[in-house]
Amino acid sequence: MDQKQIVGSTVAGISSTVLGHPLDTIKTHLQTNPKLHNNSFNAFKKLQLKGIFRGITPPLVNAIIMNTVMFTVFDKVQTKVNNNSFISGIISGFATAIISTPTDYIKIQMQLSSLSLSSTLSSILGVTSIIGKLYRGFTVNLAREGIFTMVYLGIYHWILQKEEILLYCNSNNNNSNNFNHIVFVTGTSAFTGALAWMITYPFDLIKTMIQSGSISNHNSSNHNFSNFNFLRKQIQTMYTNHGLKIFYRGCIPSTGRAMLVTSSRMLAYDQVMIRYNNTVQ
Repeated sequence: MDQKQIVGSTVAGISSTVLGHPLDTIKTHLQTNPKLHNNSFNAFKKLQLKGIFRGITPPLVNAIIMNTVMFTVFDKVQTKVNNNSFISGIISGFATAIISTPTDYIKIQMQLSSLSLSSTLSSILGVTSIIGKLYRGFTVNLAREGIFTMVYLGIYHWILQKEEILLYCNSNNNNSNNFNHIVFVTGTSAFTGALAWMITYPFDLIKTMIQSGSISNHNSSNHNFSNFNFLRKQIQTMYTNHGLKIFYRGCIPSTGRAMLVTSSRMLAYDQVMIRYNNTVQ
């Protein structure tokens, strides 16, 4: 891991989180409180400015660390698998799930309550099984992160590897302000990010419900939320009662957030890499 990856990941994490967190908060409320918040505008009106930024500290820290892990693991694995961006993507996603599961849990607890970060952490530290609580929904999140990154980075780099695209984007002497390059990075990452989000959205909804307590295994003394039989029954019940649409509740507004986050993340990271490379040259 070198300095430019750390700086690039930090800039990417800050920019994407500040832009995307308000929409993520609205998404969480739509997923967990559909009766209270029936649409995005209604949720924003009730939460107000302070409410939509509630719980931003954990995802801000998480985004910096997770982006560093995601980009670093992706690059390292690519050198081992003959530049196969899809294998690199899924392994990179698995690595980020280890980090994103506990930080997502903390973030969701803060988004759904009025507790501060310190109060939320105190309530978590007060339980006997801290790791078990922080890693609620880990199995679902592992699948979500693996598939998401495989599609997001996998397809993005697959397109990038095409010779015609490289020639188009690297015209004008590799100038970092090249309009063609900026449009390519922003547009392609927004597309692959939106596609990845829509594919994995049901996983995100189930994970959010598990971590918020909307899905709770009351028969389990240790709250083992990786119990496949229990989870399968819960999903079957949701499908029977509400149909397929239940798994895409709140998907449309959150897809806009996904496009904003994935494109700003990739553009910020890409521009930092270009500037570092130009400095070295």
